Amino acid sequence: MINTDMVRTTERFKHSIFIFLASFMVQSCVFNKGNEIRLSNEKISQLNHKEYFLVEKWVKSSLPSCGFLYINSSGGKYTTIDVMKCIQDFDLNFQQSHKINMDLPDKLPRYLQKKIYPQRIDYYLGKKLPRFLSRLSTSELTVILKFLVDTPYGESEKLIKALIKSGAETKDILIQRNLSTNGSTCKSSLYILNKNKKFYQSAKFLQEPVLYRGVYLQDNQYRFAKPNTLYRKNVMFTAVNDVVYMHCKEPILAETLIRINPNLRDTVHARTGETPLHRYLIHFGTRNFPDPVGLGQKLISKNNINVKDKMGQTPLRKLLQLSLNTSEEYVRMVKVLIEAGAKLDLKDNDGISARELILRHPKLKELANLP
Repeated sequence: MINTDMVRTTERFKHSIFIFLASFMVQSCVFNKGNEIRLSNEKISQLNHKEYFLVEKWVKSSLPSCGFLYINSSGGKYTTIDVMKCIQDFDLNFQQSHKINMDLPDKLPRYLQKKIYPQRIDYYLGKKLPRFLSRLSTSELTVILKFLVDTPYGESEKLIKALIKSGAETKDILIQRNLSTNGSTCKSSLYILNKNKKFYQSAKFLQEPVLYRGVYLQDNQYRFAKPNTLYRKNVMFTAVNDVVYMHCKEPILAETLIRINPNLRDTVHARTGETPLHRYLIHFGTRNFPDPVGLGQKLISKNNINVKDKMGQTPLRKLLQLSLNTSEEYVRMVKVLIEAGAKLDLKDNDGISARELILRHPKLKELANLP
């Protein structure tokens, strides 16, 4: 017969072992989590402690311009130029290392270069630089922000947010970004746009010219480019590039602009009179969009569905000029526009209506009988 006290003792021992193992596993998870560096883009793999150490070692040994990162932020001297030079050198050196197809002692391992390349500025300098921004003035912070926005240094969302939170001015920062075709600027552009919603709701604000001066580095000095008169409606082209070049895989900037100001049109840049919806439909079917009709739907509003551009073409008329397109998505897009209120009998400057073009299209004739 088994001793009852012995059984109880055994059970208690098993219970203690279970508690100990569970506690150890929890602590291990917490420790590992604490050593992982999260990037601003959730799709990017996390870095463990060893990988972060390798990157830091590379920066210290290869980038003297970033030396101020390893001094106390309340002591030592550093300037706006130091910050900008560090950003520029980090990007240039990283890209150079990224092109080398072998591991070198003073370079990052090849696998690590590939892992962090999409967020190369943000994941490291986005973590290191913010504590050095508090000693810079509003004008200095704005210079750095312009420098980041005007140049293709990756997404830099975390660093851009840190600059803005530290006091950088954002009112006209997006006015020049349409010149960049960098496909990873969408998140930070959206963040800046949302910070300035009230401005873009004002017709007066949009019509005002701005004497814009870009910022660049030369001979260890930051310099302002020659003044260029731009208009705030130019920000529409940031949105249009977002749609046409699929920066965000969704027309998120154009969609946001249309919600803020559905009357936004190009009347001051190329003076085409187009809306983002016009520009999107011009390229319909020529880009590898995951859901072309769904993207188009997001750009439709009651204010832009029948707006005519300089050629007298509505968005539907603009789409119908792609007469050789017979895809299912194309037919669906035409139907979506008509269901949203697109008028078939509005004529362009050449006297051609959407209904006439529908009658000529082999897969759209049935729609010509709609009112």
